[in-house]
Amino acid sequence: MLLSSLRLPTHPAASPRLLSSLSAHRPPRSSRTAERVAANAAAQELAASTPLLAVKISACPDLRDKLKLTGREKRGRLFLPLSAVHSPGFGMRELRGEVHSFFRALRRGSYLLKAALPEDEPPGPDPDPPAPSYELLATDEDVAALIARAISQHSSSQHSSSQHSSSQHSSSQHSSSSSAAPPLPRPTLLLHVEADPAAPPPPPPPPWLEDLPPPADSPSYTMLSFYAFPPSPLPSVPALLSSLKTLLSPLGVLGRIYAAPEGTNAQLACPTTSLPALREALSTLPELESMENGLNVDPVPVPRSDFEADPPFAALHLREREKVVADGLAAPLDWGRAGYDMPPREWHEALAASERGEGERPVLLDARNAYETAVGSFVGSEPLNTTAFRDTWGRLEERLANVPKDAPIMTYCTGGIRCVKVGAYLTQEMGFSNVKRLAGGIVAYDREIGSAAGPSAPPEGSLFHGTNYVFDNRQGRAITDHKLGDCVTCGAKTGLVANCNNDACHKRIVQCDACGGPSGAYRGCCGDPCRTLFERRFSPRADAPAAFDPAVFDDAQGYSESHTSTPSRAALFGEILDNTRKLMPTGAHMCSAGVQGRLLATFAGMARGGRVLEIGTFTGYATCSLADGAPRGGRVLSLERDARAVEIAVHHVNVMAGEVPPNGEVQKLNPRPAAPGLVKGDAFEVTLENDVGVKVVKVDDALGHLQELAEQGEEPFDFVFLDADKTRLYEYVGEIIDRGLLAEGGVIAVDNVLWKGLAAGPEGRGEAEGAAEGAVVEAEFGAGEALEQKRGRRQRKLARIMHDFNKKVVKDERLDVVMLPLRDGLSLIRRR
Repeated sequence: MLLSSLRLPTHPAASPRLLSSLSAHRPPRSSRTAERVAANAAAQELAASTPLLAVKISACPDLRDKLKLTGREKRGRLFLPLSAVHSPGFGMRELRGEVHSFFRALRRGSYLLKAALPEDEPPGPDPDPPAPSYELLATDEDVAALIARAISQHSSSQHSSSQHSSSQHSSSQHSSSSSAAPPLPRPTLLLHVEADPAAPPPPPPPPWLEDLPPPADSPSYTMLSFYAFPPSPLPSVPALLSSLKTLLSPLGVLGRIYAAPEGTNAQLACPTTSLPALREALSTLPELESMENGLNVDPVPVPRSDFEADPPFAALHLREREKVVADGLAAPLDWGRAGYDMPPREWHEALAASERGEGERPVLLDARNAYETAVGSFVGSEPLNTTAFRDTWGRLEERLANVPKDAPIMTYCTGGIRCVKVGAYLTQEMGFSNVKRLAGGIVAYDREIGSAAGPSAPPEGSLFHGTNYVFDNRQGRAITDHKLGDCVTCGAKTGLVANCNNDACHKRIVQCDACGGPSGAYRGCCGDPCRTLFERRFSPRADAPAAFDPAVFDDAQGYSESHTSTPSRAALFGEILDNTRKLMPTGAHMCSAGVQGRLLATFAGMARGGRVLEIGTFTGYATCSLADGAPRGGRVLSLERDARAVEIAVHHVNVMAGEVPPNGEVQKLNPRPAAPGLVKGDAFEVTLENDVGVKVVKVDDALGHLQELAEQGEEPFDFVFLDADKTRLYEYVGEIIDRGLLAEGGVIAVDNVLWKGLAAGPEGRGEAEGAAEGAVVEAEFGAGEALEQKRGRRQRKLARIMHDFNKKVVKDERLDVVMLPLRDGLSLIRRR
């Protein structure tokens, strides 16, 4: 929308932190068309109806150099909602807050804030305009008076312009008349940030940065991890993450840090020369005082050349999470009561004694997932064989159902953090009293006992055999030469773990170098279908546009919604939306609701043979819409990769089939089910009252499944709804067409082809929308500047992908394409 970047207040008491910065870009040099002129006029009318205070903000040369201003900060264009700033609650503190929001590197207490009003400009160009007469702002009264003066000046400017216009019309006897300055389009003020000569100097750098060798010169990186579960919830997770970023950035640290109210979890790569400074920096944070076992440092540094050839981490990412380890528990436990944290050497001695038959043999449990256990484990340990950590609790209940509560139980994991939660569950939920867990996990054991221990290693050697899987791009560190895993493609013994190279699959697999290496037989893919798709993948188009302008939507969508028939099962579709918002809130917008849902039902009803294929079930809104519209005896087949989405969608299909009541079922859907996850090939099939069959299938790779359908002689489909991986859409269309999965006269509908409007780049649409968006700034600062809305890197990338797909299908001589500007765009594709 024209003012979408302005978060306008709903009432005068709304928070004043509603400042919106308007960056500028140069308009195209081509002459304006009549359409663009009309769009400009409409945009200016909208801007004029919105009460805004225009701010032109600048910084003195000294601060400009120190702050290293961005282009946006140099332009200094701000708009504040007038209703928020022209109120009793807006003063110096609030204005300074807006200034800090704009100049993000500006240090508090280091500057003076001055202001002025724009002078009435004399007619004609002035080669040497006078500098503004700035006055110091010091009190709330100064701010209120300044804003009042700006409003008064704007009113006077408008009044003077009106009088001048009237005098010109009434004085026809003058052959010429003097020009007047154009009126101010809205109240305007000038802010100037100036270095305060009396400000105290910035604090000295912390001691750990003194004499710190340049991180870029470190010959190696050291991999490490740490975790902390404080006795009480963290008071402010964002504040902790901000402190960590400030401390770690100068050290050249890469990796990821997750923080939640329950604690902190980090996996990092630190330049080895920065490691002492990292220890000292982290020791200053009270939130990490509960760090268990300190820094868990990998015993062997990674040479810089190896690190840069295949970086385990590309950057430092700090993220706020609901939990630092997703456990699926309904309520948190006391992580301080989690059994005995057994040091690695004591752990080794206990296992060695058990192997010699001394004392009671413990129940030794591997608390990692199946793909980790497959390539390495302790001698005599039992795997829980979980797919995800949230599956652990059910497996523990099953394995320990008949074990005495005082029996010795020993658990281990990669770095120790998962065993904290496992130990807490065993002691608090299951009542076991003799629980021990490996302090620092396998990483610490390797450092003190394994091959990295050197002369201090025990004579019997490591009791952990094989590879320790780690959660970074290294995938694992071989502690011994034992090869315990079975290659997924050839069955050979191996200790290597990787992700399938087919990005649409990407599942973790155990695979030998002969199959998974750069020249391996399977090219690092999990099987023939994925290898075929990997080898057939196409390169990005070289002519893809470099930039995409955001599109502008009007109110036609709401009008269409209100004039579209309500589905007969309105209660069901309302329940689907409610469940999606509750259980998968970040994807709630992905439901094909409203007009699109009814359109899908209509297409399904028009299918000649009633055979419908959906690729991308999500929570089942489109699936149920297609089934709702399918003719009697029709069939809807839906494929979905996300196991949780399949569970939710199957529930909704069961509601539709009458298997469960249609209302009040939100509570029955547990956001984190304890049951083991679905696996490839799991299918759920029901028949509706009009003899329509609905089948939902969990797949790892929908493209591979399409190949299997064709090879099994699946009858072609009359209608296909494609809402899957956006990077593979053209491959999906090609697979459906080439393998005969689309019936004669059939149609493929592809969703999200406009991608939030961003796919409508310069090659795909006219310039009227871009001109309309730029009119707000043009009206204020001249035609040389226009509005530029920021979009994230991922959004721009996906927009380019969608634009490239749209160009491919429309140029494909086999296909006829019609694109509908419905919601996020819907393309209808049929074979010629």
